Amino acid sequence: LTFNMLAWSRSGALELEMIQVGPIVQEAIDLLETQCRHRKVKVILEGEGDLPPVPVDSSALHQAIMNLLTNAIEAVPSKTGLIKVTLSTDEHCQWLSCSVADNGEGVDPSRKSEIFQPFTSTKGQRGTGLGLAVTRKIALDHGGTLELDSASGPGATFLLRLPMARDGDPGDTDTPRAASSPRTEQEFD
Repeated sequence: LTFNMLAWSRSGALELEMIQVGPIVQEAIDLLETQCRHRKVKVILEGEGDLPPVPVDSSALHQAIMNLLTNAIEAVPSKTGLIKVTLSTDEHCQWLSCSVADNGEGVDPSRKSEIFQPFTSTKGQRGTGLGLAVTRKIALDHGGTLELDSASGPGATFLLRLPMARDGDPGDTDTPRAASSPRTEQEFD
């Protein structure tokens, strides 16, 4: 609750660094292992190997992944719950995708338009209604998106997409041109 409240109210700039997303996702899964074991829920991580680093704020991304996983754990049935986390890039390596799919009841079609609104929860007293709102804010702050993929079958699938590069990201290697160095016509082509 505290981390989500702080993230919701934070207006500062992200602290971007080029990092591998797989270890952040694995750490979030490891932190929730006790909760999964208690409810007998299985979490599968696919595709974390050989992905290029992405410009992200690691603590913000960690919180977004924790929110998605916590929602999925709470949505699936005890003993038969299954959560599949898939990391991938698009064919042009411009977007990293993190898909979190569960075998719960899914999202009621009448609620799809409000699930990303702050303080909207279906969990009663157990929920703050900030998890998905904060996660979407984190995605947007990174220049990405968070969507509910309702066409992916039973349960719910949330798709977090982040750009692989950003203007001014830590991976940029261009150096400023000296003020006295004129440009040639070829450089503009």
